[in-house]
Amino acid sequence: MIFPRPTLNILIGLLLLLFGSGALADDLDIIAAQSTPTQRGEAYERLTKMPFDSVAVKLLTLMGRFQSLIGINPVDTDHPWLEPRVSEQERISLTLSRLWRFYHDNKKSRGEDMNLMLSLLENQSIGNARYTVAQEIGNRLYWGMREHDASLPPFSEVQPRLEKIAQNRNEPVDLRKAIIGILLEEGDPNSYLENALALCEAESDPLPRSEMFRYIILRHVRGDKLTVENRAKSLQYGFVLLEKVDDGHSGRGYFLAINLGHLAGVEPMIRGDQPFRPDLHLQQYKGPHGLTEAYFQETVDNARKWWREHRASALERE
Repeated sequence: MIFPRPTLNILIGLLLLLFGSGALADDLDIIAAQSTPTQRGEAYERLTKMPFDSVAVKLLTLMGRFQSLIGINPVDTDHPWLEPRVSEQERISLTLSRLWRFYHDNKKSRGEDMNLMLSLLENQSIGNARYTVAQEIGNRLYWGMREHDASLPPFSEVQPRLEKIAQNRNEPVDLRKAIIGILLEEGDPNSYLENALALCEAESDPLPRSEMFRYIILRHVRGDKLTVENRAKSLQYGFVLLEKVDDGHSGRGYFLAINLGHLAGVEPMIRGDQPFRPDLHLQQYKGPHGLTEAYFQETVDNARKWWREHRASALERE
């Protein structure tokens, strides 16, 4: 059968696409299998010449499968498949992560493939790697919105897709936590405070709950962006948590105390220092291995003392 030229070109294109997809799948499998370093390196180089959208789903799926706490930044090793400081499993993880960073560090703009990134975030099949996607989206929005990057879509277009995941209780808590952080940072935090506090309340132990409160709310929200009522609500919530986690001697709650000081707008005791911290140069805080527990505990004590003295005015709704 003789095909007209347009039809022939389409068929050739489809064959090339099918062949290319197979080659890509094989190359990612080579990286994730018990291959030789040479085979992995060659597969990596071939993959760097392919478009991101052709490898994204499988790459992320494998990244989720081969997650490990390595302590080495993937961009700090030129040939992660040869990295001698880690195990075979970790070499696979490093190589996959390095490939992910290659695609994003070499993009032409922050807005490039943003719609694809949102689709990947919504794709439950990639498992734990959705958290990696959320981090990338958050970084792009953070820097792009502060630099007025016109390549990014309007936040009003991104926002509903993020909200849908953040407000879905069937989604993983860590993923919802990361996305709520983005919404608090880039949107109106007053719209998401109740969702953020509900995520904190899902943690029954006060200490992990206090860390979640710090991560979700105190890390992402400036006090002047909250309404007077929501600022008071956040301070009340945080200082009640501080009272629950404080054991009276070890300084547990130290970082929470400092973060609450920032939210409350408390001036540091020492110029240029952090709220509630005493003078770390005093001899009474020096121990054989650095600062003693007393330094950290006094920071917590100072925060709780401030709250006792200023609670009424801090909770005023007017």
